[in-house]
Amino acid sequence: MDFTFGANNVYGVRVDYRNKYYGGVTDIDGCTLFATHGGGQVLSAAMIAYRPQHEDPDNNYRPFDKTAVTQNDEENADLGPGIRINGDDDDENETADRLDDGPVNDENDLIETLLLRGITTANFKLRRSNTKIKVWTTRTKGAMLAFPNAGGLETDNLPFGEDKKDLTVWVEWVDADHGTAELMLKEAGESATIDKVKFHTFHSIVIALVPQIAIEGTPRGRLA
Repeated sequence: MDFTFGANNVYGVRVDYRNKYYGGVTDIDGCTLFATHGGGQVLSAAMIAYRPQHEDPDNNYRPFDKTAVTQNDEENADLGPGIRINGDDDDENETADRLDDGPVNDENDLIETLLLRGITTANFKLRRSNTKIKVWTTRTKGAMLAFPNAGGLETDNLPFGEDKKDLTVWVEWVDADHGTAELMLKEAGESATIDKVKFHTFHSIVIALVPQIAIEGTPRGRLA
C-alpha cells in the first residue's frame, strides 16, 4: 500500500524515521516494506490484528493508543489478539450482540484486522479454524464476509479490487463459550498459509490506574 511517512508508525506499528529520508527496507509485522523518499510499498501479503476497542464515542481506542499485535505475538494463545465474547447489548435491542445479524449501533467488541495484499495482483482468501468467529466488513457489523467453502471455513476471493492494496475487516467472537480461533490469509488456489493470527477470549477484566499529570502540574489518576 502506498503511504506517506508522516508519523512514527504505519498501521499502528512503529517505523524507523530514517526511512523517510534515506529509503531502505523495514519489516512491519512480518511484511517487508520498501521505503523510498516520503513513501513506500508493502511488498508481501500479510495480516495485522489490533488490540481491542473501548467505549469512547469519539475514539474507539481511547484511553489507549491504537496498537497492532506484534508478529512475535500474533499466534500466541496468551499474548496474541484478545477478543471479548460479544454477549453485551450495545444497541440496546434486548438481544446479545453476537446473535444480531447487524448492523449494531455503538458496537465496540470486534477486533480490527488489516489485510495487506502487497504489490501482487493475486487473489486472496481467508480461512478460519472454526465457526466461533465471524468476519465483518465494518466495525458495526454492516456486512458479513461469507465462508461458503471448505465446510464453512473459507471465503471466496476477498474484495480487494483491481488496484486496492489493503482491506480492513472486523472479527467477532460469536460463540457463548471461551476458546481460541485462528484466522489465516491464503492466496487463492494455493494451500500454504501466508499469515495467521490466533484470537483468544478474555476471561477477566484488568483495571489499571494510570497516573497523569494535569496541566497545572498537579498529579491525578485516571481509570484506564
